[in-house]
Amino acid sequence: MKRRIHSALLSVLALVLGTGVVLLGGAGPVQADTIPGNITLSPGSGNTTDAVPFTSIQVDQACPEHYRDYLTVSVVSATGRSGVVIDKMTSGAPFDAAFTATVAGSPTVRTLKTAMTLAAITGDGTYPLTVACRANDTATYPNPPTFQTAIVVTGTTWTQKVVTPPTTTSVAVTASPANYVQVSHQLSLTAKVTPATAVGTVMFYWKTHTPVDAAETPIRLNGQGTATFRFTADRSPTPAVFVAEFHPDDTAAFAASTGTLNLGLVDEPVITALDASGNNLTDTPKLTGGQKLKLTLAGFLPGGANPGESVDISLDGTPTDPATAVADSAGGLANLDFTVPSDIADGVHNLEFKGHTSAIAIDFGFSAGAAGSGDTAGSTAGDTSGDTAGDTAGDTAGDTAGDTAGDTAGTTAGDTAGDTSGSTAGDTSGGTGDTGGTPGDSGGTSGGSNLGPLAATGAGGAVTYGVLSLFLVAGGGYLVYRVRRDGKLLTFGSGPRD
Repeated sequence: MKRRIHSALLSVLALVLGTGVVLLGGAGPVQADTIPGNITLSPGSGNTTDAVPFTSIQVDQACPEHYRDYLTVSVVSATGRSGVVIDKMTSGAPFDAAFTATVAGSPTVRTLKTAMTLAAITGDGTYPLTVACRANDTATYPNPPTFQTAIVVTGTTWTQKVVTPPTTTSVAVTASPANYVQVSHQLSLTAKVTPATAVGTVMFYWKTHTPVDAAETPIRLNGQGTATFRFTADRSPTPAVFVAEFHPDDTAAFAASTGTLNLGLVDEPVITALDASGNNLTDTPKLTGGQKLKLTLAGFLPGGANPGESVDISLDGTPTDPATAVADSAGGLANLDFTVPSDIADGVHNLEFKGHTSAIAIDFGFSAGAAGSGDTAGSTAGDTSGDTAGDTAGDTAGDTAGDTAGDTAGTTAGDTAGDTSGSTAGDTSGGTGDTGGTPGDSGGTSGGSNLGPLAATGAGGAVTYGVLSLFLVAGGGYLVYRVRRDGKLLTFGSGPRD
């Protein structure tokens, strides 16, 4: 019993799907883009049961490019369902200018009543009548644009109604970044629809009519005629063409339109340099005059099936010989020969490759001549001699002179002028001498900037310093004696003068 129920249900489902296929197959184009143009039917009225509703159709505009092979005439219901009246109208093709197409020779010609039944139209009313421009290559160009008029059906009669054409629109497409985008990087496409009062959505495609995003998301205009979509340009380097199609919500109010933008997809800029032995040169290598290199670059505008952009080559701002090269179809330069000029000046140099169209710049920096060796030798000699001489002279002279002068002067002065004075003078002189090692480390001269001359004299400087200390101690003692004798010595606490 269950199997019978299942079989019955499957049969009903198959019948419903089959009916839908038959109806859709006879329905003709649905939701096609409307383009401006005036249609004149001949005759302009008749009976819905006439075998040939009209013998010719006149349109005052050309069909859009790629859609000029044949015409399909359909009647459309209020729900958007359509029924084909005449199909495969080819008389007068290609429809690349204002045209008059005749019904003669068309394989499909129906009465209006039959077409209205396919479109699920019943009763009197005003219904759109469309003339679709179609391409033989429906796989590449599947969405035919249409001209539109209307018929008024009353009972079994019909009359063409003059319809005000929809407002013409246009689409301008911009991108960020503006001129090119690196492969696998983010790209923003913006469509600006004019007039800004247009209401509808925008779809972004590659030139092949493949949506730029797998989600095939239509972007609604923001109320100011603008729609923006951000996505990842995940294709190989190629000269890309992006298409933005505007689809109006009300085809009677606004016409559909399309805008395009050319934009290059480029590789990540990179340069590889090899010397004559095939060694990879990196990190600002040191080169010599006459040295030969092989250079390979990527990242310029590609050409697709054609060569890429021209690339200007200059050394330190001066064009080289040759001064240009042409990128390949993927935007690269392979095995480019470069010889370092034999008379190149010492120093750091820059070899620049700049796209003539894109202004993409790729630099190769290198050094040449004695400038590189001079820097190395100077740094080595300067650091070595400075540090070694400074440390040796400063530390040795400072420590030796300080210790000798301090001990000698301290002992001598202490014996002569007293333990306190001697100790003070000796320690101070000795410590100062030790300090000489610090400036010696910095300057590498002769033992310190504060006491350099003294530290450099060794024992002779220490003796002089000791004699000076004796004079200072003797003078200080005499001064104390005079002040105390005159009663002017400052005292603390109680004493005889209280």
